[in-house]
Amino acid sequence: MARIQKLDASLLDAAARHLGRVDAKLARVIDAHGPCTIAPSGDPYRYLVRSILYQQLAGKAAATI
Repeated sequence: MARIQKLDASLLDAAARHLGRVDAKLARVIDAHGPCTIAPSGDPYRYLVRSILYQQLAGKAAATI
């Protein structure tokens, strides 16, 4: 099982470098706007699960309507 890492400045920088290497368009966006300034709070796993559940519920509600 993968280890969940805490989002900190070094991890965000590494992610931006990786995304810039693999996607030229995204590299231009990253260069134009600078480093990520998101300050995460709370449990990222909880928010991910919540987002997935809400997407599933919204799809089922839309299909019902």
